[in-house]
Amino acid sequence: MTIAEFMEEYPPPVRSAVRAIRSLVRRTVPELEERVHTGWGLIGLRAGRGRSSRYFACIVPGEKQVKLGFEFGAMLRDPGSVLTGSGSRVRYACFHTREEIDEELITPLILEAAMKALHPPTK
Repeated sequence: MTIAEFMEEYPPPVRSAVRAIRSLVRRTVPELEERVHTGWGLIGLRAGRGRSSRYFACIVPGEKQVKLGFEFGAMLRDPGSVLTGSGSRVRYACFHTREEIDEELITPLILEAAMKALHPPTK
């Protein structure tokens, strides 16, 4: 299933926000792979290409909002306090419209998440 097909069922404000998030992620992480995971209801984002690519984030559309999830979000610096969640790993930034996406706050999170995935800390 293509991303366009996956997004057909969502309302226009959600589709618009997803397009804006995808564009921001592609500008921030040029070596990017996107894949629809219909069972999970999300678009998975991997930094890098092919076998060396690493999962770092996801876009989760809903009826009224879009979540940009970071696999290791609990490890990210979040000076703008935009991330939500209390689990041991995953954190989300939530948006209801594309206008709510503050690129100055979100871009560093995307970049740091991709870098942590590609270059995990050594023990």
